[in-house]
Amino acid sequence: MGSANVGALTGVVKLKGTPPKLTYQPVSRDQAFCGKTQPPQALVVSPAGAVRHALIALEGVAGGSLTPKRGVLDNRNCQFVPHVQTLPVGSTLVVKNSDPILHTTHGHLVEYRSSPERAHRHGEGGMENPHRRLKHQESLFNVALPFKAQELEVRLKKPGLIHLMCEAGHGWMSAYIHVSETPYAGVTDPEGRFRLEGVPAGEHELTVWHEYLGLLVQKVKVVAGKETRVTLVYNLADH
Repeated sequence: MGSANVGALTGVVKLKGTPPKLTYQPVSRDQAFCGKTQPPQALVVSPAGAVRHALIALEGVAGGSLTPKRGVLDNRNCQFVPHVQTLPVGSTLVVKNSDPILHTTHGHLVEYRSSPERAHRHGEGGMENPHRRLKHQESLFNVALPFKAQELEVRLKKPGLIHLMCEAGHGWMSAYIHVSETPYAGVTDPEGRFRLEGVPAGEHELTVWHEYLGLLVQKVKVVAGKETRVTLVYNLADH
C-alpha cells in the first residue's frame, strides 16, 4: 500500500474516576533481596489519569508488513520488565535474569473472559483479582534461570495473549505479552500515549485491553496523509 493511502493514529488512554489503591504484595521468599513487599503492577495511573500498560490493536486491518522482532523480558528486582509488551508472531523473546536469585518464567496462552455487550465503548470487569478472568489454554514455555546474567531464548510461534508467572516462590511476579498478527499494535507509555504508523486510511475498530480495567472498543477514522488523534476513557462508574 502506497504512503499516500495511509495515516498515523495517535492517542491517549485515560481513567475517569479515582483509581483504587492496590495493596503491596507480601514477599514470602528471598526477602533479603526482594524485600518484605513488592509494589502492585496491575494498575499504573499517572496523576493526570493516564493509564500505562494498555494494549492497543487494530485487528483485521489489511496492509503493512509483519516482521518478527527480538524482544526482551528481564527478571529484574523481583519483577518482570517490561510488565506488558507486544511482539509480532514469529518473534524471538530473550528471557534474562538480572537478579542473583533463582527465577522461572512460565508463559501460558490465555483467553480473557469478557462480556462483548459490556466491552463495547466502556471498560469491563476489573474490581477483583484480574487473574481470575484469565482462562489458561496452553502452556507455551517454562524456563528456569538460576544464575545472574543468564539468558535464554524462546520463539513466539502462536498469536494471542501470554500470561507470564514466576514459580520460584515469587507469586507476585506477573506480566503479559501480546503476540500480534497485525503490525498495528502497541502499548501505552507512562503518559498513556500510543502511536501507530502507516495505518490504511478508512474506518477501523480500535481495541484496548488492560489487565485490570478490561476492554474498550472504539471506532476510528484514519485520513490519508494525516494524523488522527483519539482519546479512550475507562470510566470507573461503568464497573
